[in-house]
Parts: sequence; C-alpha cells; structure tokens
Amino acid sequence: MAVKTVVNMDGMQKLLEKIRDSLAAKLLTKENFSVVVSSETTDCTTIFSPAIHLDPQRRYEMALVNLETYNSIPNITVANNTFVYSHNGGSLWKKITLPEGSYEISQINAAIRRQLEVNGDWNADDKSHYITVGANPSTLRAFIYISNSSYHVDLSSSAIKSILGFTPKHLLSAITKVKTR
Repeated sequence: MAVKTVVNMDGMQKLLEKIRDSLAAKLLTKENFSVVVSSETTDCTTIFSPAIHLDPQRRYEMALVNLETYNSIPNITVANNTFVYSHNGGSLWKKITLPEGSYEISQINAAIRRQLEVNGDWNADDKSHYITVGANPSTLRAFIYISNSSYHVDLSSSAIKSILGFTPKHLLSAITKVKTR
C-alpha cells in the first residue's frame, strides 16, 4: 500500500527551512581544522592541537583526503646530489654537486647545465649543451643524452642515478655508440 503525501508550497517551504536549520546546527557544532605534518623521513608523527578526544567504546576511522606538498619534500640531498662526467673521453672526471632541494627533472637538467657552463663544458657558439637530462612522459622514464663523442657520464659514482632511476653504469655519447657498432 503506497502512501501519498500532499504538501502545499507553504508547507514545503517550512519543511525545507526546518531541514536547513537542523543541518546548519549540526554542521556548526563540528570543528574544522587542518593538520600540518612535517618530517624529514617518510614516517610522520603529529600531535593534534587541539587534542582529539575519542570515546574508547566507539570505533573510528580516519582518511587522508588531500595531500599538497608544493615541492616541499627534498628529493636531492647530500646523499644523492652528485653528477660525474668527463669532457675528454674519461681521462679526467669532473663532479657537479647540486644544492639540496626539491627538483623536477627539468630543474635537475637546468642545474647541471649551469655547472657545465661554469666549467666551460658546452658549446658557447650555438649555446648548446653536450649533456641533457630529460624525461619521457609516455614511459615515465628519465634519459641522459650525450651529443659529443668525447663526453661520458659515470653513473657508477654519480649519486644522482637513484633519483633518475638508473643502475650504475658508464654512459658514452650516442655518437660513440653508433661508431662502435
């Protein structure tokens, strides 16, 4: 048996106002707050202020709704901030040290290029660089492109390999690889 309720417009307006007031009262009694967590490791512990008082007889759940880091977690530290390369076929090796911070791959490339320019290891005539660090967004992999056959990159002693996802190896230029085939 179906029950049909007929409410006129005035009755509907009063009903909606009652629901609105009830919801507003419930929402106003709840506290909204943000939790700021800071840590130098991946394990985070925080103390809530004001403290959260929970009834031990009830069961509670908590969820992370949003995480915004704004490049605030350093991925370059003293443990992985070196890039080792040679400009003369491996006879002399140079080390670039990046400052600690939060880098995207394009920023790692820019920092390495700045140091290559300071060291004179670039083509100043056409403003091109012999070593390029980049990423392929389709494969989510980093790459290192070496355009001059006398340049080498030593990832066995470069700590930055862990950030870029490389295993320890000695990289030669693409030109050298083509010539040796």
